[in-house]
Amino acid sequence: MVAASLLLPNPPSPHVIFICTHLLINNERLTSIVDGLDGRILTVGSRGGEQQVGQLAAYCAAKAGVVALTKAIADETKGTNITANTALPSVIYPPTNCSAISSENAHQWVKSQSLAQVICFLGSEAAKDVRGAAMAVYGSI
Repeated sequence: MVAASLLLPNPPSPHVIFICTHLLINNERLTSIVDGLDGRILTVGSRGGEQQVGQLAAYCAAKAGVVALTKAIADETKGTNITANTALPSVIYPPTNCSAISSENAHQWVKSQSLAQVICFLGSEAAKDVRGAAMAVYGSI
């Protein structure tokens, strides 16, 4: 594993800290469940992880890193009862997003409950054969 200190510029970008945190948490989680147990590793990326846009390069790179990390973990855990998948929401509809960005299309955003249901599915026994998926949860956008 690459030492987190090697990845951090001075001062560290919030996006660099984000992907390092995912790397370290998933490494610890994987170590704790790999001994013959069932397990689910679920991450949340964003649409920007697969559909990059201008003016958000660092954000998109961090989210693409989450997708790549999750797919690599899924590949590493083939042949086990451990799966790794990620949910990729577009804009999520909590009130804080309405005040932070233009909310004229808020009715098309992903509802928090909808995203939670997708995450619960990916963590369920019903998704035991879903491995390495980057599940788009885009609402109507």
